[in-house]
Amino acid sequence: MTTPHQRSQDRSQLVLGRRQGERLHLTVDQEEILVEVSVIMGSQVRLSITADRAVQIVRAELVERAGTDPMNPPAPRAPKEGAPNPIGHSTLSLGRREGEKLYIYAAQRMVVISIARIKGPQVRIGIEAERDVQILRAELVERAWIDALEEEGDPIEPGDALGNK
Repeated sequence: MTTPHQRSQDRSQLVLGRRQGERLHLTVDQEEILVEVSVIMGSQVRLSITADRAVQIVRAELVERAGTDPMNPPAPRAPKEGAPNPIGHSTLSLGRREGEKLYIYAAQRMVVISIARIKGPQVRIGIEAERDVQILRAELVERAWIDALEEEGDPIEPGDALGNK
């Protein structure tokens, strides 16, 4: 059995500054998660998280209120009878204040997103995850994608990578 101390040793934390409209790209095993700073409104920031529908996103205060261990993901909700099969990606938009957290459960693992500081047009986002979770600024992922396409001989404009033709 793994103790909480051992679990914390296998995890690391990264803090990145982001402005409105900027994104982070997380890869947890094969799950791709995109976290965007949608709006910064004074002491609150709105994050939009795009992920596979199987990925669970839970506000930390709900886990704490329930008194459950955040390292154990909540049981997935059973789909309502007659509801469509939850395949594909969806986007969840949540407001957060300084010090508030979100738990993201993907591929039987947990990523913690916290709002470390909001100052003017910039928010500092803390990401705590296992060491092998890939965390990149989205502009680096998009640049690599553009470079790969151009190497294949398919010249494109930077806006094409984002679907802005």
